[in-house]
Amino acid sequence: MVFIPITPMDPIKTAAKPETIRQQTQIPFENVLEDAVTALQQAQATAEGDAYRLAIGDVDDLAQVQVNMLKAESMVQTTVQLTTRIVNAYKEIMQMQV
Repeated sequence: MVFIPITPMDPIKTAAKPETIRQQTQIPFENVLEDAVTALQQAQATAEGDAYRLAIGDVDDLAQVQVNMLKAESMVQTTVQLTTRIVNAYKEIMQMQV
């Protein structure tokens, strides 16, 4: 049995200003939506391909086909819910009186 000696930790650097942290971590909302739609399209394409291969009898792993189908279905449901919430938020903002 080999024992590794305890080594000292590096000192903690001073924390960055909150403005700097916010600037580094901000992701444009458009990019988030674009990435989500791209992931949804990829999941749907995979599920469609699996469904086709299942229909012609060219599937070895039925469990993976089911997982891909459920993943695509849950992504569609999530997208629909997010779209509904975004539209509702937009409507509320438009109804605000300035």
